[in-house]
Amino acid sequence: MNQLALLGGEKAVRLDYEKVGNRPLVTEKGLDAAVRLMKKGEISQSPTVKAFEKRFADYAGAQYAVACNNGTAALDCALFAVGVRPGEEVIVPSYTFWATVVPILAEHAVPVFCDVDRDTFCVDPEDIERKITPKTKAIMLVHVWGNPCNMDAILKIAKRHHLGVIEDCSRPARAASW
Repeated sequence: MNQLALLGGEKAVRLDYEKVGNRPLVTEKGLDAAVRLMKKGEISQSPTVKAFEKRFADYAGAQYAVACNNGTAALDCALFAVGVRPGEEVIVPSYTFWATVVPILAEHAVPVFCDVDRDTFCVDPEDIERKITPKTKAIMLVHVWGNPCNMDAILKIAKRHHLGVIEDCSRPARAASW
């Protein structure tokens, strides 16, 4: 039997975490394209952005796509798209990042926290069902650390109660360095 690396055995993973964790997030080609757009004054609304949105919508099999500057802005757009209005409720997981809740507050809506599954840290569909009130307009899910939520159960609940479903699939830009 092999000995664990912790106890002096051979390491199974030999990555240089400094190199892997500190790779550039944007390629030189991407930086050059961004600089060209900025020099032309095309930083938000431009033919290039419209073309990207169209290509992305086609790729995703969607009717529309909206380019956003970050995941928080994308969540705000999604809340608007499903019709969340001031005073309405959006169910969110109790285990999440602040950026899940801030767009709800920005829409003057009310975040309602539900329990998460102990194994996946994703929303618990049974608790979603318990949290629904006449003011509930949407469910905002967070697929935590690559663990997908139980979408079959959640979509059934949403359909039964006529609720929008917003999926937060953002990930941290870099792995944490402890």
